[in-house]
Amino acid sequence: MDPGPELDIMHQGLAELALTCTAGQEACFKRYLEMLYRYRNKVHLISHADYHRIALKHFLPSLLALPDLAGKRSFADIGAGAGFPSIPLKIMIPEIQCTMFESVGKKAQFLKNLVGELKLPNIEVVNDRAERQAHRSFDVVLARAAGTVSFLVKTAASMIGHDGLIVLFKSPDIDDELKRARATVLDKNCVLTSDRVYTPVEHAPMNLVRVRACRV
Repeated sequence: MDPGPELDIMHQGLAELALTCTAGQEACFKRYLEMLYRYRNKVHLISHADYHRIALKHFLPSLLALPDLAGKRSFADIGAGAGFPSIPLKIMIPEIQCTMFESVGKKAQFLKNLVGELKLPNIEVVNDRAERQAHRSFDVVLARAAGTVSFLVKTAASMIGHDGLIVLFKSPDIDDELKRARATVLDKNCVLTSDRVYTPVEHAPMNLVRVRACRV
């Protein structure tokens, strides 16, 4: 596997996002690529079609939530899978505390091995369903392809404080899903907004759904 083309796309995407990464951060992304390739026939982590477009489909879209973590001390990732969006975000903000919930044992073990390989501090991998960890508290809770908006709000609302934030990575066509989530959002005393965004380099549409706690 030659990581060069993927890293070239990363450089292009980072420039579009007005971001730069250090040599150490670039080395982490390179090792991340290598780990995904190493496990591709052991654990189903991503679509096989994506193994030649990891930066395009996974690394760079994950970084669209970077502004939501500015100034925050902690975040959690529900259904972390292969580590998106949490690990790319953590690479860019190494000082933030990151907790990844992954209920599938093989995927959780991959994440633990990945964390050890990247040597990033302040990361916890929890091999459990997030809804069984409702007593935990975070500044921000993220989720990508881990369930409907309604389900994720039910799961994550108790994990954020009075001014906490849930950020959900969703497809562009989610009007019906948002309508079905209205009652849950109101019940949890939250406010929901949905913003159409475009991924770096590819410029594919997606929605970032933000659910803010408005509790006192």
